[in-house]
Amino acid sequence: MMHMLKNGVILKMNNNEKGIMKEIAGDFLYSFLQENDKAILVNADLAREFNLTKLIDDCPEQMVNVGIAEQNMISVSAGLALEGFIPICITFSSFATMRCCEQIRSDACYGDLPLIILATYSGYSGAIMGATHSGLEDCAIVSSFENMIVLEPSDPWSIKNAILAAYKAKKPTYIRMGSAPYPQIYSKDKEFIIGKATLARDGSDGAFIVSGVTTFFALEAAERIYKDLGKHVQVVDMGSIKPIDADAILSATKTGKIICAQDHNKNNGLGSAVAKVLALNGISCQFDILGCEEKYVPLATPEFMYHKNGYDADGLYEHMSKMLSDNSVQ
Repeated sequence: MMHMLKNGVILKMNNNEKGIMKEIAGDFLYSFLQENDKAILVNADLAREFNLTKLIDDCPEQMVNVGIAEQNMISVSAGLALEGFIPICITFSSFATMRCCEQIRSDACYGDLPLIILATYSGYSGAIMGATHSGLEDCAIVSSFENMIVLEPSDPWSIKNAILAAYKAKKPTYIRMGSAPYPQIYSKDKEFIIGKATLARDGSDGAFIVSGVTTFFALEAAERIYKDLGKHVQVVDMGSIKPIDADAILSATKTGKIICAQDHNKNNGLGSAVAKVLALNGISCQFDILGCEEKYVPLATPEFMYHKNGYDADGLYEHMSKMLSDNSVQ
């Protein structure tokens, strides 16, 4: 376990306390809907996946199941938003973004409606179900839409505060989640601020800019680098991918070495967003992007794919160690 104090927030990297985001989100939503009558849960036959079937009896007027019809889910939600409600949609990330691309853009984002999409099985967390259920392109798709907020919490208890932040923002918001158990990183009452990154670990020799599951991998890699090499690598948790925290990125460039990692296709995800900030500000530093290669994998475990693509703790350790040994670019 590693404890550190930063900006008054106790960070706890605890392998022994893990949680699954969709389950914690489900528990939170069960209470939240009973306290907020303007919140409506709209799902594509996935209430059982989030352990929310009990809402059918307890809050039937706030529970809409459109069946396996994700496009209808978004359009129905847009209609509810126009009537003054704040719908919360739940489904798989690949279906939410690819099947519903037009509905999200034209029904939700065009009208800048307060609609929240909770998308599970993002990245390779759904790899055991095959390529069709692996959300490798979702962040790229939704980040391209005007008015859309894109969030990716890094520990399971952050999902509650991300939903609260999205609810208060009253804008189209996409929250991507993995499906595997995540370790606890932050204190459970840590506020989630849209547009702001969290410096999860300080350091001046290099920087990992990460989101979601790769945040835990980066913290573990940074600790190993310190023990083995005596180098201090900072970890920037970019839980808000759009809007992105440009100041945090520019601060990280002072280390001269940045590695971005996300459980997402290398193209047009977090790494591309960070690269855009660097380019627009004329910043040069050693820079690399780690993520999913452009290959469809029929079937695999998430852990296998994280390792194969080099963005688990071992991969981040190896890539940053190599970068630290190369002083050709300062």
